[in-house]
Amino acid sequence: IRNVDGKLYDMRRRLDSNIVDTVNRANVLIDEIASLNDQVVATEQGGLNGVTANDLRDRRTVVSKELANLIDASITESDNGQYVVSVKGRMLVYEQNVYHLAVEEKSSDDMLIHEVVFEKDRDTIDLGQSLLGGMVEVRDETIMSYRKEVDTLAGNFMWEFNRQHNQGQGLSGFSSLTTTVQVLDSDAKLNALEYGFTPVEDTYKVQNGNFEVMVRSGTNGQTTAINIEIDLDGSPADEDTTLARSDTPAFRITDAAPLHTLTDFRINVPEASIPAFTGPEGQLYFNITQDVPAIGDYTVDVYRDPAMGAGDLVATGSRTGAAGDVVLTEFGGSGINGAVRFVYGGVDGAVSTQVVTGTSLVEKLQTGLNTKFPGVFNVSLDNQNHVMIKSSSAEYTFAFGNDTSGVLAALGFNNFFTGYDAGSMNINASLDENPDRLAAASNFVSGNNDNAVALLQMREAKVFSNDSATVDDYYQGIIGRLGIESSNAEHMLATQKDLLTRTENQREELSGVNLDEELTLMIQYQRAFQSAAKFINTANTLYEALINM
Repeated sequence: IRNVDGKLYDMRRRLDSNIVDTVNRANVLIDEIASLNDQVVATEQGGLNGVTANDLRDRRTVVSKELANLIDASITESDNGQYVVSVKGRMLVYEQNVYHLAVEEKSSDDMLIHEVVFEKDRDTIDLGQSLLGGMVEVRDETIMSYRKEVDTLAGNFMWEFNRQHNQGQGLSGFSSLTTTVQVLDSDAKLNALEYGFTPVEDTYKVQNGNFEVMVRSGTNGQTTAINIEIDLDGSPADEDTTLARSDTPAFRITDAAPLHTLTDFRINVPEASIPAFTGPEGQLYFNITQDVPAIGDYTVDVYRDPAMGAGDLVATGSRTGAAGDVVLTEFGGSGINGAVRFVYGGVDGAVSTQVVTGTSLVEKLQTGLNTKFPGVFNVSLDNQNHVMIKSSSAEYTFAFGNDTSGVLAALGFNNFFTGYDAGSMNINASLDENPDRLAAASNFVSGNNDNAVALLQMREAKVFSNDSATVDDYYQGIIGRLGIESSNAEHMLATQKDLLTRTENQREELSGVNLDEELTLMIQYQRAFQSAAKFINTANTLYEALINM
């Protein structure tokens, strides 16, 4: 598929180069017509009465015919014998004025092409039914239409294949994984993600659904399925799943009572916002972004019991009432667990906290994994918004399955293919390097090949043209279209050649030279010359005979 796309790309690039050469040739012809105009006028008006510059006019006619073929130029002769050349009403040659063509670079799909314009004002040109117009049409319409067909074939096939591949597991699970698809805005909802490319229509779409993270214990072989919900139903809109959150979320508790695992959160106080985020294990960082109003010192305490102020104190931090950082370090350093109480100005419990469910994919993955395997997995984003999942224990590996949302394929969780169209289509490098990760099984059971069978059956799956055609059907449709259009083009070419021949014959009848007629006249002139020569020779013989008598 990449080879086919590469050939179409090269063909388009060569055509673009030919277009530039043709424009340069057209400018040479324009200059030559203008020069011949001057020579014709100088010869016919500066010479003897009735002098016609036949050779110059013949050459100008030849040059004009070539130019008209290149750019569909209209050519008329003025009263003083000069040619006036125009294209769709725009002058190219008029008296002593010459106007050239030019090309401008512009981006088209994945390459720079040249657009034909008037040099003077850079306006585009209607090239009509000309050689240059035909080249532009083939470059921008014919070839591009086939490239889009091949892109659709590759893009849809990769998308459907990846979606199936992500439903299974390989011979070995992942101890760490980084998704392969870059997302531009991590705050965007998963059904409105923007990538560093334009996907083929109906691919890279995420919908309301869920998927499972399958965690396998290397000690006992037990597999635990963790369901991750992708909420994209729009109700309420602010709870639809995003990739992550670049802003600090509200005070966030991610486990069930009575003990709470505190991740990123914010405490809201009157006219102030206090965001916080987790650091090393056993630490919690607060950043006071505004002065806390009308207070002096304040403290932030974490208690073992969710009821604020009751139970054991596990972490505390304090600061004067100004913007800055507060670090809470848990006694023992195993993790921040408990409830938060914020005390300022000597007033205890004057600020209430708000519990909000995590809405980002990163948070949901982290929360789901922590629920079953606390402290084992870490989920984060890198600086290009790739999701990273890492196990801190060699005992636990993971895989994925049962995805009804499409998020696994859209973000590149163990995709078989990378890329989004024919030109970028490739095998996932991590699979190439580690074939054991090929997701041939539907579970971690040795010998299972359910997913491999499902992948093979995709050859007969109707996933194109509104689920009415298989991959092979769609490809054969492209080849069939190419055959029909090629045949039509050949018939049209033959017809146009016949019309051109008839038109040229009619023109030659009026302005051309009839070789038979010219030969006949030459024979007549030759016979007349021979007769005259014979007469003179005979007369000369008679005169010599008379003189010698």
